[in-house]
Amino acid sequence: MNKYETLSYKISARIARKKDIVFLREDFADLGGYDQVGRILRNLVRDGKIIKIGYGLYAKAKKSSITGEIIPVAPLPTLARAALERLGVEVAPSALERGYNAGKTSQVPTGRRIAIKGRVSRKIGYGGAYISYESATTEELEMAAAGLARLPTEELPESFWEMEAPVVEMEDIVSAVRAERDFDIFP
Repeated sequence: MNKYETLSYKISARIARKKDIVFLREDFADLGGYDQVGRILRNLVRDGKIIKIGYGLYAKAKKSSITGEIIPVAPLPTLARAALERLGVEVAPSALERGYNAGKTSQVPTGRRIAIKGRVSRKIGYGGAYISYESATTEELEMAAAGLARLPTEELPESFWEMEAPVVEMEDIVSAVRAERDFDIFP
């Protein structure tokens, strides 16, 4: 059999051709049976061509220039938003993102908390890091769609924003950043 006719080649070629960074198992349903496609996707994960980020969800992968490990081509929040959009879930900025954008805090959100409309029970993540969800109101979704999601929210009490910033040692900051990052940026 010619290598160009194999299911593995067809799936790999489709992944390489597409500009999307997130794929659903259903994207390859026209190429073969459910079990066949699943087996090929498992092999591609094992070979480091893609990463499984959830049930039936896969992301393009690359080799980290820092650690040499296989990592996704985009950060986890970007992958999760793309996956949720592919699944038909409306996404909006979280309360912490809105607070940061409104200038109420200088704490940069990690992006691992995403506001959604409706319910999602799917875990999205990799390497032990997963996305968490919060409910978004219709108004918030409309503001996000219009690019006006910089308005403050009332979900956090005013006392939260008035708290004094703690004094934290640099070593503790580096440890926290390493624990929160999808890959290690420090030598």
